[in-house]
This record gives sequence, structure tokens and C-alpha cells, in this order.
Amino acid sequence: MENANIVVFEDDTFLREAFGPLATAEGHSVIAEAGNLADALSVVDRIISNEILADVIVLDGNLGFTDKSGNDAREIIKALKPAADRIKIVGFSSLSMAEYGLNVHAESGKSVTKVLKAIDNF
Repeated sequence: MENANIVVFEDDTFLREAFGPLATAEGHSVIAEAGNLADALSVVDRIISNEILADVIVLDGNLGFTDKSGNDAREIIKALKPAADRIKIVGFSSLSMAEYGLNVHAESGKSVTKVLKAIDNF
């Protein structure tokens, strides 16, 4: 996918802030971001209402440093279901997210390069 409008849900501030310039260098735009579950769900509401027109969401499985269950990603994916026909998700996770019926590509580890390559391949 070229010129993707990207939303980044990542709790690691350094990684979240580094993603924008790297995505821009590849011809994409980061149009919104969130570092915790509450903010991410607020952005999801804006995506569902078409206030934010996202093509791709980059999603960390856990939006906090204490919970490693992947429940944050699952909650966000469930909330995105009404936009499933127009949103692609690239996960910083090896979670099985396909069960939610969304177009999900999971990357294990936190490699911005791999995530950008996955976006280009959509």
C-alpha cells in the first residue's frame, strides 16, 4: 500500500515517536497515535465515526508495561470490527488476531522496518 494513513497504538514512547519520521520517509503519514488503552479506544471511536480516515493501524498487543496478556490488542480489535472492511492492522505481536475477522498481519518483535514492509505489502 502506498501513501497509507497510519495510526500507531504503542506504549513505548521512543518507538511510537520514532515511527512517524520513518513512515514519512517511506511515503506514509502517521495521522494519530496513542500510548494507552483509553486513548487508543478514543481514537478507535474517531475512526469508526470517520473523523479519522485511517488505512492501517500499527498495534502493540499490550499498551502498558505490566500486563503482557495481549488483552489490550483484543479489546481494540473488537472495537474496530465496524471498520473491518476498510482498516488493515499490523501488530507488534504474535497474538492470533485473525479470529476477530479483521485483516491482521502480526510481526513478532518490535521492528519498525518489518512493520513498514508489511504495510507496503498490503
